[in-house]
Amino acid sequence: MSVPLTAGTAAQGFALRDPRSAVWWLILGAVVALLLSAWQRRFVPAALLAAVTLLLFHAKRFEGPFATVAVVIGGSILAQTLGRNGGGGIGIP
Repeated sequence: MSVPLTAGTAAQGFALRDPRSAVWWLILGAVVALLLSAWQRRFVPAALLAAVTLLLFHAKRFEGPFATVAVVIGGSILAQTLGRNGGGGIGIP
């Protein structure tokens, strides 16, 4: 079963009180991290995020693996872009 892209699912994605909208917010975060990764010429994390996002649209059962990869890889990209080195030593406030 794939994730259909209709007006109803788009409206569901912006319904903040609907728990099913969480995956849409993760998709948005993954796309932002993907664009930042490509802008920084880090193509492997960008390709990984693109692949899991496409797998999510292919089959809904990939929500769990997508969420894991989006949070770990996307969070790492966003933290490095914002200037945080992820606890790697000197300079952490």
